[in-house]
Amino acid sequence: MQCIYFKKLTNNLKDQNFVTRFKKKRKKLVHCVQRFFGGISKNFLSFGGNKMTRMRPLLLLALFVIHCGQSVKDWLLNDIYSYPNVTLTKCKINDLPCLELSNGLISRKFLISPNFATIEYNTHLQEPYNAGIRAITPEGHVGLNGKTYGVGGIEFKSNITHTYLNLSWITANNVQTNTSFTLQFVSYQTSTTLYKPYEFRLKKKKKKKKRTRHSPKDIPWPPLGLALEVIFAPVNVPIDIQVVILTFFFFFFFKQIKINIRIHIYIVDNIRVKVRYEMLQGMPIMTKMLSVYSLNATDTQNVWLTYMEPEMLCVNPPFSSGTWGGYPNGLLMIDTDIAHSSEIQWFTEAGQSSSPGSMQPCVRVYYAPQSEQSAWAVRLAPELPGTENGWFDSFRVLEVLTDSKSIGDMERLGLAQRRMMKYLTPCVMENPIYVEVTSVDTEIVSRMIDQCNETGIACL
Repeated sequence: MQCIYFKKLTNNLKDQNFVTRFKKKRKKLVHCVQRFFGGISKNFLSFGGNKMTRMRPLLLLALFVIHCGQSVKDWLLNDIYSYPNVTLTKCKINDLPCLELSNGLISRKFLISPNFATIEYNTHLQEPYNAGIRAITPEGHVGLNGKTYGVGGIEFKSNITHTYLNLSWITANNVQTNTSFTLQFVSYQTSTTLYKPYEFRLKKKKKKKKRTRHSPKDIPWPPLGLALEVIFAPVNVPIDIQVVILTFFFFFFFKQIKINIRIHIYIVDNIRVKVRYEMLQGMPIMTKMLSVYSLNATDTQNVWLTYMEPEMLCVNPPFSSGTWGGYPNGLLMIDTDIAHSSEIQWFTEAGQSSSPGSMQPCVRVYYAPQSEQSAWAVRLAPELPGTENGWFDSFRVLEVLTDSKSIGDMERLGLAQRRMMKYLTPCVMENPIYVEVTSVDTEIVSRMIDQCNETGIACL
């Protein structure tokens, strides 16, 4: 507010009555300056007398501009337009190519050879910055006909602990593609148009008319940011053949047998997996989703998705939730954009219990069976809704990397979550407040309408 106050004063510098009006506001000015500059001399702010010059208020305003520019921005308070655009830059780590997605508040770095994998996930909301991940994992997992495939990911040739991650280990002679069932990185592309799950018009087409929505003016739709789409494909996957005996008939004395056999051929080579990362401008927020699609929907109509995991991270304890970090919430806050069927599970990495310090948390976000379901499965049927043309999109994983002040501050965590939802779903701020009435009596209904009008309730 103080910076806004001085910006208003700068517009009056050329006014002859500037000094007169400035004297009246001198007490407020002294209080503001002393608050920011630790008690600057009041004599410096004495604008009366013959010694007064116009250079003195200009110098004061310049000091405030410098202070406002150097102060640390709080993403919960500042407008998103005051932050730089999200960028994707090519980089190298030990002569291996990589990509870095950053908005100045958080950054995520990916290795792209010999396969695609996240090697850094950092928050820059404080100095020194916090490193999020302690081990390299696949970007997700996809189950095809009961077999689970890792989406990207690398592994070290030497025996490397998962307790921490040293980037000097990532060399051409020490890393390789995972030896298990793994989808290989093919290509990537970027887009400035972020995911828009529904149509939401903030303004009317004609500029002269007023806004049709009552959401804040600083909320763009779709949100501002940058999307990174990465394509993965199976490599050297054998064709899966399944023989199903449908019917059989036995005739007199087993002299004649009739068997009807159907052969299912699952061509997994035509399957592609797309991982879409989206980083928002001016907020330490990322979203991530998986898409499984077919190059030939007819050949893959009998392929079943039996598991889908859009995100998996092995993080350092400050980012974890639960007993690892000592707080109910860590620096990494994860949510999804669906109410059911998704599960966020924090667990201890299997097979690493013998390594000192490796009993640290990992998190996976995946589709889980609900209520009476025994297993989660979706067939890539091109004729069914949800899998049209052999294409299936997962839910979105919403990730917020907060600062250390938010670990024990539940109110700040709540503000972060509400700010994220405000930008990803601006329509939630326009839900009408309604009230119900249990009587249709004319007098009661009329009195209720008057009360709604007085209190601002929009719907009866």
